Amino acid sequence: MKRTSRLCLILALATTFASALSVPSFAARGDLARPAGLQATPPGGPTQNSWVGGAAAVGCGFGIRYRFVGGGSPVYNGITVLLCLIMLADGMKG
Repeated sequence: MKRTSRLCLILALATTFASALSVPSFAARGDLARPAGLQATPPGGPTQNSWVGGAAAVGCGFGIRYRFVGGGSPVYNGITVLLCLIMLADGMKG
């Protein structure tokens, strides 16, 4: 296994493990005064993403899956990154 691939695998496993650890919340202590405007509101119903985000997700997935078929050209990689960014932006919009 190449050195870089091994490092990426170790970082991915460490990140996965760290995300499963529980961290105490400072907000749960209750001794922090919050302004009235910053009170949490209950979440609404699920939002429906647009078809553009769905199409970008499919394109992003195919771009990542077949990245070696494209020859690693900058245009192919740029289109893949653009589709992934569109997918993320569509998923994050409220």
